[in-house]
Amino acid sequence: MFVLKSTHEKVRIENLVLSCKLFDLANKWGALVDRINAKGGEQFLKEAKLAPPAQLNNDEIKNLLFLCHPDKHGGSQKAEEMTKRLLEMRR
Repeated sequence: MFVLKSTHEKVRIENLVLSCKLFDLANKWGALVDRINAKGGEQFLKEAKLAPPAQLNNDEIKNLLFLCHPDKHGGSQKAEEMTKRLLEMRR
């Protein structure tokens, strides 16, 4: 494949610019995390009272069983595991 030298150079420069932007964003992210932690963010997450997981009613479990049944997924191990869990929830 033939690529013009000018095209190659343009792509190389764009790659460098994007790399610099990524580096800058990573630094800003780190600084933001440090600021949040300095204000007690990490402690807040450790002590947070998270809402309990949503409960599913029998109709929702039935629909999920229909969607993830192993027969529909070639006997997939993941499908079997999820089907077992859903059946336990239904009891």
